[in-house]
Amino acid sequence: DHLHTLEAMNFLKEIPAPNGNRWIFAHSAFKEAFYSSMLDEDKRRLHETLGRRLEEAFADRIPEYAELLAVHFSRAENTERALYYHVKAGDRQSTLGEISGAVYHYSEAMELIESLPSDPALIALMARIFVHKARLRRKQGDFDEAENLLASAMECASEINP
Repeated sequence: DHLHTLEAMNFLKEIPAPNGNRWIFAHSAFKEAFYSSMLDEDKRRLHETLGRRLEEAFADRIPEYAELLAVHFSRAENTERALYYHVKAGDRQSTLGEISGAVYHYSEAMELIESLPSDPALIALMARIFVHKARLRRKQGDFDEAENLLASAMECASEINP
């Protein structure tokens, strides 16, 4: 078996896990070398598969893994799922008081929304994100930016209900 051969060569380690053994790279340099040698399409498929498996494995604890899922689905170029998890990650980071993490994930979500065709549901989501970012900026004491973000939320609302 190839995995055991790689283990014998000290490239991989087998680790016991509740759902059966899993394999990890023995050193991060091996992982980086392997990943950098992959074709872009293979990387996208890998991240899509990892994202889907994480969704299945942690279905009852998705909010805890939102950040990781956002990364995998972003790298998989699965815009809809990446958007969903960036918003969830932003919400989670905000709840935890991690303002910079929340702002990062909300900003990533906003970029994804802008890459999609205009849709009332997406415009409403953008307005929601503007409001959340405004609250975070206010907590940081950046009242001017908070005001600008709220004005942007109002613009979104007027697009939905002119």
